[in-house]
Order: sequence, then structure tokens, then C-alpha cells
Amino acid sequence: MEYLCSVTNMPQSLYRLFAGRYIFLIALSLLYFKLPIKLNVWKCLLSLISVIFIIIDRYTDINMEPFIFKTVWTGFHWCAYFYTSFMFLYLLERIYVYVNNHYKVLVRFINRIGIYSYEIFLLQMLVLSLINHFLPDTDSIVAKLLYILLRIALCVIPVLLYKEYKSRLLQCIKK
Repeated sequence: MEYLCSVTNMPQSLYRLFAGRYIFLIALSLLYFKLPIKLNVWKCLLSLISVIFIIIDRYTDINMEPFIFKTVWTGFHWCAYFYTSFMFLYLLERIYVYVNNHYKVLVRFINRIGIYSYEIFLLQMLVLSLINHFLPDTDSIVAKLLYILLRIALCVIPVLLYKEYKSRLLQCIKK
């Protein structure tokens, strides 16, 4: 696909709309759907080649046309997808297994947040529309981190407390 786009000098505006460039991603996704995520020598080699390609495409002026269509989206081509699809997903799976085995409380907390995500989203819309008018605009990293923590606390904790109160109230009514 990239070769055809390069040879025909397709404008980047059309290339952006061209859904055929996602065929490779769809094939990789189907592969993951059918097969478990396991690393082997070939997948590690493909991931390493992808990382090398991303570095070359992103940080050098080497022109790889006609095999890689030169666009403003450097590093986002078919050969870069192996890195994210193999190594990154494998690392995510390993992290999930580790956290699931060692931090049961954290897993339960994250599961609850996932169950109540719609309520948290609704509260976020209210809180963020109100809080932005009261906080000063600053470039301090500490202030920005505190602002993020404040937003999370104001959006997650009230929902968790309300749902816990509601479930206990329902248990008392049933008794």
C-alpha cells in the first residue's frame, strides 16, 4: 500500500483519508484475537527492527521512498506497528499479571472505578466546569500535579462514597 501511494505521489490529504493503510493493523489485531500474547525470538526481532525503523524515520533524514511513503507522520508506518503490538502488549500483560497477584486491593479499586466510570465521567463534567474558574493559571509543575490530584479526588472519591453508602443502605432495607 505504501509503495503504491509513494509511486503514485498521492497527496497527504488523501493518504490521511485512505483506510487501506489500516489493513495491516487489522491483520495484526486478528492475530492477537486468535493467538495468546507470547514472546518468541521472531517477535522480539520484529520489535527491535521496529524500534530501529522508528528511530531512523523520526530522527534522521534518510528517505526510504518508495517503500515507505514519506508523510508528516514520521514513525507511523506498517513496520513500526510490531513494536507496539508485540513488546508493549506483552509488557502490559506482564504488569497486569504482577499487579493482579500482588496488589489485590489496587485491582479491586481499579475494578470499582471501571464499574462506576459513567458516574465518574458525569461528575468530571460538573467538577471541571466549575474548578477551572477558581484555580490560578500557573507554570509550576508542583501546582499542576496538585491540580491533577485534586481533580481526581473530587471526581472519584464522592462517587465511591455515594455508591458505598447506597449499597449499605440497600442492605439495611433488605434486612
